[in-house]
Amino acid sequence: MVRPLQFLCFAALLLAVVADRARAQPAETDWYDPSAEYVRVAVTEDGVYAVDRSSLETAGLPPAADPSTFRLFENGSEVPIHLEPNGDVLFVGQRNRGEDELYAYNGVENFQSSDERSLYTDTTYYWLTWGGPDGIRYQSPTGTTPSVTRSTIRDTLHAEQDRTYYLGRPFEAEHPLYRDAEGYYWREFRHSDTNPLALETTLDVGRRVASASETLDLQIRLNSSSASCHRIEVFADLLSGGSTSRTSIGVAEWRGYSQEDIVAQIPQDQIPATGLRIRLESTNDVFSDPSCPDPSRNPNYVLFDYVEAVYTRSLASAADQQRFSAPDVQATRFQLDSLSGDDITVLQPASSTRWSLSPSGGTASFDDTPPQPGSTYWVSEPSAYRSPAAVLPETTSSWSSLSNGADYVI
Repeated sequence: MVRPLQFLCFAALLLAVVADRARAQPAETDWYDPSAEYVRVAVTEDGVYAVDRSSLETAGLPPAADPSTFRLFENGSEVPIHLEPNGDVLFVGQRNRGEDELYAYNGVENFQSSDERSLYTDTTYYWLTWGGPDGIRYQSPTGTTPSVTRSTIRDTLHAEQDRTYYLGRPFEAEHPLYRDAEGYYWREFRHSDTNPLALETTLDVGRRVASASETLDLQIRLNSSSASCHRIEVFADLLSGGSTSRTSIGVAEWRGYSQEDIVAQIPQDQIPATGLRIRLESTNDVFSDPSCPDPSRNPNYVLFDYVEAVYTRSLASAADQQRFSAPDVQATRFQLDSLSGDDITVLQPASSTRWSLSPSGGTASFDDTPPQPGSTYWVSEPSAYRSPAAVLPETTSSWSSLSNGADYVI
C-alpha cells in the first residue's frame, strides 16, 4: 500500500528530476512524428544486430510496408541500416551508458560517476518507422588507395561491475539529487579488524601483441567511504622464466575521503595468453603514516570502481566478432585475422559504409580513409549477429495502468 505522504514525496522528487532535466538538457523531439507508427528495438549489449522481419511484423510492422522507407532512430538521431536479402534489418547497436543523464548531476559532466554505466538502465531503445522518406543505408565503399597497412591497433579494455551503491559523502552535497562520489561500484572493502580483504579478476587481453616493446597501461580507480587510513596493493600474475608468478605492480595509501588511482605499465610479453589476472588486496594495518588511528577501533571502507587497460593487440576476431577504432585519418589497409567463416561484414556507422569480405586462410583485408580519428569499425560473421533483448510495439502509455513496467525502481 502506498501511503499519502510517501506518494507526495515521490511525486515531488519526480517533478524535481523532470524540471531539472528540462533545464539542463533541451528535449530533441523533432525526429518524432506523432502520426507515424513505430516499433521499438531494445538493445542491452554492443554489437552488430540482426532483427528478423517476422519479429518486426509481430510488433506492428505491416507486411506490405515498403522497406526503402525504413528509418531507425536512437536518441533523436537517425542511424544507418542494411537490409539483408531475407528481410532482416542489420545495424550497430550499443547499450545505454548514461550519456544523456547529466540532469542527474546538475549538468556538470565531471560529477557523473561513470561514463560506461547508466544510473538507471542498460537498455537502449532504437525506434523503427516506415511509410515516409527513404532511410539512411549502408553503402559500398568507394575506391581507396592505402598509404599505410595496419595489422595491430591500440585498444582499450574497460572492466566495471555495478554491484554496490554508495550514497555519497553526506557532507559534500552540491546538488539536491546527487552527492560527491555517489554511484555504483564494483566492490566495497569494509574492514572491522586487521584481516586483509581481496578481489581477483582476469582481463581478457589475450589478443595482445606479446612483445617487450609493447606496453599495457593499467589504471585502477578507487575511492573511500570512511575517514580512516586506507591501503590497496595490486598484484598481477606475470610470466617470468617460462612460468607465472604473482608480482606486486602498485600500491595506493591515503587517508580520508578521496578518489585515488593506481597506474602501472606492464611489458606485454609478460602477460599470459589466457589474459591478465590481477588481485586487489585491501589491508587495515602496516600503514606508513604513524598517526593513523587504531585499525581495530576505526572503520576502514574502500570502494573499487573499475579497471582499465590500454594495450596493443592484433586485429584478430574473438567469438567471430570485434570492433576497433582508427587512430587517425590516413588511407589505411586494415588486415583482419582469426576469421573462421566465409562471409564477413564490416560496418562503419560514421560514414555509413559496409564491406562484405570473403576470408582466405582465416584472414581478410579492407581499405578505407576513416572520416575522423577514433572512427569505429564493427566486424562480425553472421553467426555472431546479436538478437535484440525485445522488439516491442510503440503504444501510448498510461501512468495509471497497472500493466506498466520499469527498468529501474526509485
